[in-house]
Amino acid sequence: MPLCLFLILLAGTIVTTAVSAPSQVTLTTPDFTMSANPDTLSIPAGASGTSTITLVSIDGFNGSVSLSAPSPLCPSPQCTTWEISPSNVIVAPNSTATATLTIFAGGEGAAGNITVYGNSGSLSHSVSVAFKIVSSGGTPDFTMSANPNMLTIMQGSAGKSLIILTSINGFQGNVSLTPPVSCLAIGCPTYSVNPMSVYLNSSQNATAGFTIQTYPRTSNLYSCGFKPTRLYNFC
Repeated sequence: MPLCLFLILLAGTIVTTAVSAPSQVTLTTPDFTMSANPDTLSIPAGASGTSTITLVSIDGFNGSVSLSAPSPLCPSPQCTTWEISPSNVIVAPNSTATATLTIFAGGEGAAGNITVYGNSGSLSHSVSVAFKIVSSGGTPDFTMSANPNMLTIMQGSAGKSLIILTSINGFQGNVSLTPPVSCLAIGCPTYSVNPMSVYLNSSQNATAGFTIQTYPRTSNLYSCGFKPTRLYNFC
């Protein structure tokens, strides 16, 4: 930091005084960012898919943001169309706001990129979501697997496994997870799952943690089943 030196003459004595120069000030402009999750969707023909558009305030931005995602004028049932809702969000300082982009799939094989625009005064940003329309052959569903699917646990310790849910045929939605009910005898292991509900979309796996807690009197071998809202078991 530069110093300015002043010489002061007091009664014949020279006194040197150092004064710091003002620090440089950096000015920031309030703004916002936009992101999409997921940013790629595979949607069965005739179905619909969604992406969450998230707006984040930076440097204290506070204001209304107008959202738009122009959809093609296409009267044919084979056309893919989309909409953004709500079309206007309030982004508070140091906070976030969300909107939902819904894509209505037309004929199989269509693909493209959707641009969502956000405007607030002189500020303008955008984010893109890619989509592909796939065959609707088969009922939307999901599968479950565990990694690892076998655990060796010392008595009195805990073991963990990762539960992986995978969408098939474009399944998309919330899945409730229910761990096994422990027996009431002394030494029975207990089970827990976190989180107990996951959102699964058609282009991305969902995961949850499964924990088995044993006790000093837990017997040597237990087999357990794990259920979502549909009856898929493993262990």
